[in-house]
Amino acid sequence: LEGAINKILTDPSYSQKAKEISV
Repeated sequence: LEGAINKILTDPSYSQKAKEISV
């Protein structure tokens, strides 16, 4: 699970989606 989270955090497109969800 940590590996998947790391991949998401390092992927710009995923990071942007996460930001939108966070806001």
